[in-house]
Amino acid sequence: MSPASLAPGTRVIDTARMKVATIAGPPDRGGWYPLTGVYVDASWKARAPTLVPLPLPRGENLLGG
Repeated sequence: MSPASLAPGTRVIDTARMKVATIAGPPDRGGWYPLTGVYVDASWKARAPTLVPLPLPRGENLLGG
């Protein structure tokens, strides 16, 4: 998985918790990414092997419209 695909703001599914989240920042020295839940009011950390990038939600594109 390329580091560019896990940039801050990317929507992912954390397969360890089976939750959709947004990457909140760069990984720490241990490789843990800070995540903020999309459909839950929670935040946690996860490693890249458990994160799968999701496509943009329907109706959104890279130009913001």
